Amino acid sequence: MKKFNLFMILILFFFSTNCDLLKSPEATNNGTNSCEITITEHSYGYEVKGGQKLLYYNVTVKNEGTANCSCTLTIDSYGKNDQLLEKTESNIGTIKAGETKTFKIDTNVLYDDLGSYKIEINCSPS
Repeated sequence: MKKFNLFMILILFFFSTNCDLLKSPEATNNGTNSCEITITEHSYGYEVKGGQKLLYYNVTVKNEGTANCSCTLTIDSYGKNDQLLEKTESNIGTIKAGETKTFKIDTNVLYDDLGSYKIEINCSPS
């Protein structure tokens, strides 16, 4: 009987320390759903529209958090003299936990006028 009890205690100890099914939410992620969105890649290019080379951005984001997240991308396009040419905000919708998505963001900025740009992403659990 003692061997059986010792065996059961060892099994319970193993499952309680290694099995997420028996852990409380606080033990796995502090009971919270988090948005951990990172911009993994970004680039820009142009499309000719109405005889003008208009700038667009390709932005790839990854959700490394535990929640599905609703996100907005903000891209500031600056000219060659660091003047703000355009602030583009785009609601990119929901990015599921563990998901990677690429977005194309069109602007009204002329491609040849671009000096630099800044990308920010703001997300909240959905």
